[in-house]
Amino acid sequence: MLFIITTQLGKMGGSLLTNPSSNDIRAFLSSLSLPTLIEEQRDLLDAPITVEEVVGVIGSLPSGKSPGLDGFTAKFYKCYATELAPLLSNEAFETSCLPPTLMESVITVVLKSGKNPTDKTNKKYRPISLLGYDEKVLSKLLSLRVNKVITSLVAKLT
Repeated sequence: MLFIITTQLGKMGGSLLTNPSSNDIRAFLSSLSLPTLIEEQRDLLDAPITVEEVVGVIGSLPSGKSPGLDGFTAKFYKCYATELAPLLSNEAFETSCLPPTLMESVITVVLKSGKNPTDKTNKKYRPISLLGYDEKVLSKLLSLRVNKVITSLVAKLT
């Protein structure tokens, strides 16, 4: 796909490949015959995040996962879901101030299953990112919304 886009942009002018403007990008995309969302689907995606949605997502996420930098676990979020939900709902979006932990993670390595920790090769560990639970809640909430409309944009595989 990237090759197709690059080729088409190249046909539109060499400068577009190095520094396309938003108008150039809009013009290119509007020339394609891409599926679009109907107004109701856009409204669903753009709807304010409700406290009820956040509480539901908190309840649905698995427990026992490692916390991020803030140290708050799934158990903490589930215990205080009704108190935390307003902080993760539209109040944050209305003030244009998302929690700073959405931008933070810890990258660490864990031993691969069945590997010997004393082995001197580098292939016994794998990296993982430890994300804050607030990021997991928001990501899950948004993915649930997108799942409701994605089949209108992408063909189902059979």
